[in-house]
Amino acid sequence: MNEPELGISVVLPSYGRPRYLHQCLQDLLDQTCSRPFEVIVVVRAWDKETIVGVRKLQPGPPGRTIRLVTVQRPGLMTALGAGALASAAELVAFCDDDARYPSFWLQTIIGRFGVPSVGAVGGPIEQDGFVSPAASARNIARLSWYGRSRQNAYAAPAFGKPVEVDFLCGANMAFRRSALSAEDFDVRLDSSGYSPGNEIAICAGVRKRGFRILYDPRLVVRHLAAPWIDARRGQTPEQVETYSRNIAYLMRRILSPVGKAGFLIYFWMIGQWSSPGILLGAIGVVTRRAPCKGWMAAAMRGKRRGWILAGMEPK
Repeated sequence: MNEPELGISVVLPSYGRPRYLHQCLQDLLDQTCSRPFEVIVVVRAWDKETIVGVRKLQPGPPGRTIRLVTVQRPGLMTALGAGALASAAELVAFCDDDARYPSFWLQTIIGRFGVPSVGAVGGPIEQDGFVSPAASARNIARLSWYGRSRQNAYAAPAFGKPVEVDFLCGANMAFRRSALSAEDFDVRLDSSGYSPGNEIAICAGVRKRGFRILYDPRLVVRHLAAPWIDARRGQTPEQVETYSRNIAYLMRRILSPVGKAGFLIYFWMIGQWSSPGILLGAIGVVTRRAPCKGWMAAAMRGKRRGWILAGMEPK
């Protein structure tokens, strides 16, 4: 007898956080989804504690299969790409192991893919409550022509219906597998601890293929911000350099020629608090608000590295 068709595959990368992973898996197993689905846990091959914990839960309850995929190198893009490749369903969702998911999450996502032109669906991230002012539909998950991103991931949406956006939030996004390509999972974005810009990279490929991206304000996921195992959270010089490198790399690859010119002026002359340019760097020095020692120097190193890397052929 044939197996029932899967409604969706959920890719769940995890490294060294078995307690958080167990909580997340329980949320996924408790989904009220009416169709069978699978959870693909992607683990680094040397993370024996996590592997043993997942194997204890296999194969999962009826209609909710748990699969284990191991990878030989660190990095979020590596893990996401391996999970997507292993998927057996037409829809693929990506989760964080330190996030909590409402019971209606998967069913709502599946329903949003009823229109063939929709290639991706996601929603807000709540962390320690919504601490930012409410964001309008025009100011959430947007990417300007010159590469300025307005994510507002932790802002409560000031709208009630799904809207079309430019990209999604990493812990809360799902894709039509036919809208994805292996090249979307660019491992040159990987680094120790995190891979900034990964959502923009994946969604840029989806938009390039002519698919729409929907942001549903009701799909709220709660992020617990667990400690990283191979890096620490916060604006350290290493994190600033990595973020700067990845954004410069991405924008050189995805923007139009005019957009790249605008990006060079914006990112190097002004910048962002996460990656200061000359103007913001000077303000940080004068006001003594720089978040870490060597803040501006790290940003400039990263910008230069990323821009050069984007002009090189991948190995």
